[in-house]
Amino acid sequence: GCVSEGGELPFVAADPVCATGAEVSRLAAASGAEVWSSPVAGEVLGVFGGEVYMGSDPVSFPAADAVLQRVSGSSGATVWQRSLAFPVRGRIWRVSDSLVGVLGPGPAPNTVALHRYRIQDGGLSDTRGFADVPRGVAAAGEIRGEADLFVLGQVPWKTLPSRVRRLSADSGSVLWENLTTQRSAYPGIALTPNRLLLAEETGQGDALVRSLDRVTGQLRWEQSIAQGPIYSSYN
Repeated sequence: GCVSEGGELPFVAADPVCATGAEVSRLAAASGAEVWSSPVAGEVLGVFGGEVYMGSDPVSFPAADAVLQRVSGSSGATVWQRSLAFPVRGRIWRVSDSLVGVLGPGPAPNTVALHRYRIQDGGLSDTRGFADVPRGVAAAGEIRGEADLFVLGQVPWKTLPSRVRRLSADSGSVLWENLTTQRSAYPGIALTPNRLLLAEETGQGDALVRSLDRVTGQLRWEQSIAQGPIYSSYN
């Protein structure tokens, strides 16, 4: 139960952090011994500056508020805890030296906004609306890189191109957009320091991998992989 749904294991100063849903523990990388354990419910959303950010979604009916917590990476003590009036979708990420961002619903129906919280005390700094995020499509992918958000959307039942957009975490504006040829299955998305990689399965079960420049969105290379289907769950 230590590994997140995405198959990732978070670390604090090279020590793995294990979250089982009812508690979170830091284990010594050299021996596996427990450094500290804290009764914090939820999963690890991110680790920034040696601190662990935990999130838990409501499972009760009617639904209660979700919880966002900052936990000390050195002791396991809760630094602050904040209730959120919306489910925590995916992970959070650090958008500046003093702010972390959480994706949540926007002010209008079917819109998405970036809710930015102060790292120091967990207070809400502001809410930035994202322009035209493809939330209505199936298997929309999201990935966070530095201060920006990359969103990938596709409509599998229509002959429409996939679309990947880079959205500014500071203003919510679209920095660039890149359209791709329609594929028969859901695309996968991954980041490297300089590139955004898209892996798309073709109708014949082959795969097409494209590399886009993270800054400009321009295509850098394209490679076909025969008999190598790429699924969006594995990048």
